[in-house]
Amino acid sequence: LSFPSVPLQGEHRYTDAFLQSTGKYLDTTPKMVFSRDGSYVTLAYADGVIELFDTEGDGSVSAMIGELTSSIETLAMTEKQLVASDQAARLLIYDLESRSVQRILNVGTVYSRFAFDPSGKLMMALCAGLTRIDVYSLETYEKLFSLHANADTFADMAFSKDGAYAVGKTAAGRYVVGDLWTDEEALVKQARRLTGVAE
Repeated sequence: LSFPSVPLQGEHRYTDAFLQSTGKYLDTTPKMVFSRDGSYVTLAYADGVIELFDTEGDGSVSAMIGELTSSIETLAMTEKQLVASDQAARLLIYDLESRSVQRILNVGTVYSRFAFDPSGKLMMALCAGLTRIDVYSLETYEKLFSLHANADTFADMAFSKDGAYAVGKTAAGRYVVGDLWTDEEALVKQARRLTGVAE
C-alpha cells in the first residue's frame, strides 16, 4: 500500500450545537479507513460527515460527504466505492470515481462490518447483533439474500475467491453458505470445472 507522506488536512469541525446535544462523553476522534488498493483514505466523523483524501495528493480534502447526519457505525471501501452504515440504520453507497452519492438505503439495521467480493460488485454486511449477514449487489443496490446464524452469532465472513459463494462462520464453528450463481449456464460451467468434466 502507498500511504500518504503528508499530514491529512481535515477541514470538518463539529458545531457547538452538535457537541452540546451529544454530551461531553462523545468520542469526537474521526475513524480512518483506507480503500483496498490504498488510493484513498477517509476520515469519518461522529456527526456523519466523511472526508475523502487522495493518498497521492497533498493531504487536502478532495471530497466531503455530508449525506449522513448520525454517527457512522462502520465504513469500508473497495477501489471504486465507499460504503457506510450509520446509527440511523441507513446504508450510504458512494462512487469514488465520480465523487457522487449513488444511493442512501433505509435498511432498518445497523451494520458492524463489511466484506467485498474480489470484483468489488458484491458486499456482505454483518448486522450489529451478529446474527445475520446481508448480501448486496453494489451494481443494482439491492439486497440479494441473507445468511442467518440460527441461535448462534457470526464470528467471521468472506466471499470465496471466485465470488461465487458468500460464507459466514459462526462462533460455534458452523459455516453458513450462500450461493451467488446468477444463471444456470454459470452454475453448470462451475460444476464441470470442479468435477473435472470437459466442456
